[in-house]
Amino acid sequence: MAKGYRPAWVGQQRYEWFYLYGAVEPLSGRSLLWLLPDWTKESAQFFLEQLRQQVAGEIALVWDRAGSHRAMAEKMPEGITPVFLPRASPELNPIEQVWKALRKELANRIFEGLEELQEAVMEALRKFWEHPEVLISMTAYSWWRAALETRQA
Repeated sequence: MAKGYRPAWVGQQRYEWFYLYGAVEPLSGRSLLWLLPDWTKESAQFFLEQLRQQVAGEIALVWDRAGSHRAMAEKMPEGITPVFLPRASPELNPIEQVWKALRKELANRIFEGLEELQEAVMEALRKFWEHPEVLISMTAYSWWRAALETRQA
């Protein structure tokens, strides 16, 4: 190939996506994770209603300060209280450790389509469902444990 020659692109780039919604209870390792087609108020409302059905009692839902999170917090189901973290502090949010582990597991792979990616995500999440102690070790920060244990006492 001659210097300065740009090869022709032999395929068409296309993008497909889905959104992974998640919540983790750090002391028990219980989780609720849903693959949904979009990030809209309706999808978020659906996820929050599923969370409300799965978890009895009061729920403190830790969210970052993304504009969409603040907007969706306006219509929280009864018994769910949003707890907003300081700006630019994802390291304080337990669910970020799950996203980090997923990115590591799925990085540098090419998927033929959305369905193959969804299957890979589900397979990667399986270890969390089968071994909740993995989630506990990733998300039960000492300050979260202390706060939750104090509240439960």
